Amino acid sequence: MKHLSTKKNIIACAFICYFANAFGFNNQEPTTTDSINVACLYEVSNKVKPFTLTFCTEEQTTQAHDGQDVFRDKRTVEYRVTETDSKIVIKRKVLHSEKAVLVADKNTRDIYFDATCVLLCGLLKPQKTNLQELAPYKVACSYSQSNGDSEITLYKINRLSKREETYLGETVRFEDATEKLQYKSGENKFMLDGIKKIVSKLNLSVIHKNGTKHKVDIVETVVIL
Repeated sequence: MKHLSTKKNIIACAFICYFANAFGFNNQEPTTTDSINVACLYEVSNKVKPFTLTFCTEEQTTQAHDGQDVFRDKRTVEYRVTETDSKIVIKRKVLHSEKAVLVADKNTRDIYFDATCVLLCGLLKPQKTNLQELAPYKVACSYSQSNGDSEITLYKINRLSKREETYLGETVRFEDATEKLQYKSGENKFMLDGIKKIVSKLNLSVIHKNGTKHKVDIVETVVIL
């Protein structure tokens, strides 16, 4: 029984990773008016290629079941971004992590597995990618300003090739997935080295074997130090 539960969590974790980092799984054009090319999000100011950009972050992910916070993961992470004329390589190293269970009720906890260790942010996903491969991909977005800072909200749900999956008798449907990038400057210069904070949100519905339906919300905040 324990083996089955472990296998279920592994499958579900891979499923979360697939959907949360959806920057290029679907070749269809965005349905909204505004969009941004994925490759543009990796541009860096005042840098001559090849270059390496290294920075640390403080990250917190909270998972709620039916509106109640259940799991939380805090971590300090180091990122190393290397870019040449043809490719970009992102490496991620967790320096410290601290997990917490926020409710005592087992039934509430068991609505969905703890996914707070999964990186929701697509922009900083560890990868080795040819920049030409990113060129065709666009993500629907909206622009705003807050206290002089520029913000882009990416609507990643439209990038999914499918939004529902059933495994081991449970159905998971992804309702929404967004990623808000907050930049230091209010001049609409959206450079990778100008990001202050990234807030990623993932909303899904879980239907258990007995037909009960629950809402799961996962929010990740990444603050660049």
